[in-house]
Amino acid sequence: MAAIRLSKSKLIAFRQCPKRLWLEVHRPELKDESGAERRLQAGHSVGDVARRLVPDGLLVAHEGDPGAALAETRKAVASGANRPLFEPAFRHGDLFVRADVLFDPKGAATLVEVKSSGSVKDHHFEDAAIQTHVLRGAGIDVARTHVAHVNTKWIYPGGGAYAGLLTEVDVSRAIAPVVKEVPTWLRDAQGVASGREPEVEMGAHCHDPFECPFADYCTAIAGPGPAFPVEILPGNGGKALARRLREAGYEDLAKVPATKVPEGLFRRIHQATRSGRVHLDRGARRAIGEWAFPRYWLDFETVAFAVPIWAGTRPYQQIPFQWSCHVERRSGEVEHFAFLDLSGRAPARQCAEKLVATLGKRGAIVAYHAQFERRVIRELAERFRGFAPALHAIHDRIVDLEPVVKAHYYHRDMMGSFSIKAVLPTIAPALDYANLGEVQDGDGAQGAYLEAIHPDTPRERRAALKRDLEAYCAQDTRAMIVIAERLVA
Repeated sequence: MAAIRLSKSKLIAFRQCPKRLWLEVHRPELKDESGAERRLQAGHSVGDVARRLVPDGLLVAHEGDPGAALAETRKAVASGANRPLFEPAFRHGDLFVRADVLFDPKGAATLVEVKSSGSVKDHHFEDAAIQTHVLRGAGIDVARTHVAHVNTKWIYPGGGAYAGLLTEVDVSRAIAPVVKEVPTWLRDAQGVASGREPEVEMGAHCHDPFECPFADYCTAIAGPGPAFPVEILPGNGGKALARRLREAGYEDLAKVPATKVPEGLFRRIHQATRSGRVHLDRGARRAIGEWAFPRYWLDFETVAFAVPIWAGTRPYQQIPFQWSCHVERRSGEVEHFAFLDLSGRAPARQCAEKLVATLGKRGAIVAYHAQFERRVIRELAERFRGFAPALHAIHDRIVDLEPVVKAHYYHRDMMGSFSIKAVLPTIAPALDYANLGEVQDGDGAQGAYLEAIHPDTPRERRAALKRDLEAYCAQDTRAMIVIAERLVA
């Protein structure tokens, strides 16, 4: 049987999971790539900037047409011009790759792989090694291999000046032994791709280093499994305990003896799971009772760009474009305030101004997982010095509902999660986020925002997105009040 030709992406898939490679080759229609679009957009935007920063480069076209890309690359290398090449295509044996940037292709070449991450990751070394192996096999003298990643400390000065966005790291020495392993990987991958579907149990590899697009398929094959798998135990400590329980033969947390679970959070989760009774103790009432009125229940929605579009911002900085605040008086009266900027202009300054005007100078400001709100406010204070004293005062008034829930409440339907979206349905099912419109989580909010500010988005569509964004963010702050009312009842 002839060897199956593979691309770099398929070989990387094999390195993550042999079954993923087999499905990529034989059952690609089973893929769920709904979560990959934003990552691809980030990669494309960083790649575009990388090309703009290299003068006189030549882009090899023909995306999706390997044969044409290979022919154009051969022509460019043979031309004698020795220009930097963007997206050049190479094949060595049965492995096809497209490089990001190749300098001096006719001499001692430098290969640059451009990544949208904020640092060099472990899997980037395998990626760079595969590229280097193929280019050398195709006759390119790759003297150096670099990984260019986003410099998350760099501040965009505006005006399209992106010099400094990328930091290059020479990985030539680090990948030298890895390059030698590539032929073995390829041989083993071809064996998997040409055989029957391999049997691989689901595990951590389904999410590391990438979310597998075939997870739904594998989950269906695996069957329903236990109602409360031991893996629902949260945090690193929970993962370690779950491994020990599995090794001891326990799969369902509800069937684990109490003596196997330590006191504290894990014991509370275990007891509520086994009994079906909600755990709620009086400590929640005492903790929440200390929060001064008026209480400001606050939630931000933010957007982050790999390539900043507004001057004064950093790559992947969380820029607030929306907030919701329910103000609760001691009398029980509740009033709602909100901010949402869909103009497409930098929203942060107006966000800070409206926030300072709304939150006043006294009373507790309540957030859920408050370290996020605190960070957003600190960064607003750093950027807008005129508002800094008021913002620092706001920062110091923030209290966090999440640890109160974690310490004093648990319902087994939360399945080990203390996120607001896991807690709320156990207290107020009618407020389930699944009942909202298009925007039901933070990723959905970012996507709706990006669509709404796009100049080609029709007015009617923008209005619909605005309604969904407002409903979602308002639900976050209303949900906190409902949760707190249950905890103090």
